[in-house]
Amino acid sequence: MDIFEFALEIEANSERYYRELADRCDNPALNRILTMLAEDEVKHYQTILAMRDGSHPEMPLTQVLPRARDRFSAMKKTPADLCFNDDEIALYRQALTKEDQAENFYREKAALADDPGSAKLLEQLADEERRHRFLIEHIIEFLSRPNTWIENAEFNHLEEY
Repeated sequence: MDIFEFALEIEANSERYYRELADRCDNPALNRILTMLAEDEVKHYQTILAMRDGSHPEMPLTQVLPRARDRFSAMKKTPADLCFNDDEIALYRQALTKEDQAENFYREKAALADDPGSAKLLEQLADEERRHRFLIEHIIEFLSRPNTWIENAEFNHLEEY
């Protein structure tokens, strides 16, 4: 399997995974965050398709972090009973693994790229996956301890990464 086919598979699998998580989620704000992550994976997929076809597309930078911050603020204003068991949290931990694998793959391929434009684009994809990982880490923290996560003023959640 060539680099592009593998990268397309990574992005398609990630999109499906985030949509499945969103479908399982009853909380509208968290559902929207997961949907935004899936939409980012679609953008990555389209960028990789363009690279495969020989163009040097611009990498659309994600707005998922500031938009997620808004969603978490909304959850704080309208507290709901958020009960997530360990099995559900394990699903989000699997998303972390997927993001790690994608980031490592893109960084490895960027280091091997002959073309500086392709290397730059692969690094940008890796950076996007790192941002996703950052957000998923905060989702896990939030789901594990929603009351202290929202109420703790010492934490400065979801600052730009």
